[in-house]
Amino acid sequence: MEIAGFVVPVPSREPSAAEVEELGNTIREKKVPSVFLKPNLAARADVLRRVAQDQGVGVCTIYGDSFDDKVHDYVSMMRHNANELAKCLGEDA
Repeated sequence: MEIAGFVVPVPSREPSAAEVEELGNTIREKKVPSVFLKPNLAARADVLRRVAQDQGVGVCTIYGDSFDDKVHDYVSMMRHNANELAKCLGEDA
C-alpha cells in the first residue's frame, strides 16, 4: 500500500483550490480505488468526500490513534483496519 497524498498538507489550514485539484489528479493518475479517513476527523472531511465523489472512488474508514464506540481496543482496531483495507483496496492491492 502506498500513501498517495493528503487532503491538507498543513493541518492548521484549509486546502487551497490548487491542492484540492492536485489531490484529484493524484487519485485519477494513480488509479486510487478508495480514500481513507479517520473517524475522529470525519466531521472535517468534506473536501475529501467531494474529491472522492468527483473521482468516483470510495470513502473508507481507518483508525489510527483514537477509539470510539465501534472500536474500543487495539485488537478491534486492527481487525477493522484489516477488513476495511481488504474491502476498499480489493485483492489486487
